[in-house]
Amino acid sequence: MTEENLAKCNDKASVESLWERYKITEYREKIKLLRKSMGNPITFCCFGKEMDEASEYAVELEIFILGEWRIVDLYKRAGIGI
Repeated sequence: MTEENLAKCNDKASVESLWERYKITEYREKIKLLRKSMGNPITFCCFGKEMDEASEYAVELEIFILGEWRIVDLYKRAGIGI
C-alpha cells in the first residue's frame, strides 16, 4: 500500500476497506500511514491528557476525512511553494 492509495480515499468506509485489503490492523500503523499520506502535519495536541491509540486513531481519521490537508498537494502540483 502507498500513501497515494490512501490519499485517494475520501470517506471512512474507503479507508477502512483499504486497511482490510492490506491487512493493517494496528492503530499505530494506521496513524502513521494517515499522517504520512497527509504530509506528516502536526494534527493534534492535547496537553495534560493521555489518549489511547483507538482515540488517537479516531481523531487522525476525522482530520484525514475532512481533507483540508489536500490543499498542500494542490499547491505543489500548481508549482506554488508554501
